[in-house]
Amino acid sequence: MHLTKYRGGDKVTNVEKRKNGRNLVNNEELKEMVRTYQNMCNEAEANGKELPQVPENLGKALLTICISLSQRYNFYNYSWRDEMISDAVIKQITALRKFNCDAGTSCFAYFVQTAWFEMVSRIKLENKQRTIKASIVQSMGIDVKDMELQDIDEDADYKTSIQEFSSLMDIDLSDIQKKSTPKRKQQKKMEHEFF
Repeated sequence: MHLTKYRGGDKVTNVEKRKNGRNLVNNEELKEMVRTYQNMCNEAEANGKELPQVPENLGKALLTICISLSQRYNFYNYSWRDEMISDAVIKQITALRKFNCDAGTSCFAYFVQTAWFEMVSRIKLENKQRTIKASIVQSMGIDVKDMELQDIDEDADYKTSIQEFSSLMDIDLSDIQKKSTPKRKQQKKMEHEFF
């Protein structure tokens, strides 16, 4: 994961700096916003009150980080990009209290890395769900290529779902089945040993 480049001795982050040179999120301002929010939370806990809402400017900064990160080539072409952004923002908000403002680490880098790992976990989750869908569709034994569209079936959503259905039929599940087979054999051996 290379998010940083060096230009003229200064460390410039891809997500932090756009082509026009305008900073999206300034590290020092972000650190100060996080420190202010943490102080508000500590005061609320000391007084026994509810935790305060995340300030709007801090929320916008975190959302900007997630949106910019989702535009990288690693995440751009996924159809569930909005879910990745939402998950990353939620994870960043839960990590707000964990960040140590007094340490010498970069606040910006901390939240970019938090968003990065959450987006990767969303991709893994979606791929796992797609594999499950594919195994269900393939076990049904329906051949989509033999289906004929009728005049009623001219709806765009219907055509999209048929395309998705046919793409699930084309997924090769042999690698996945090979990985899961040894675990089942080990479980059967263990059952025989105990009985």
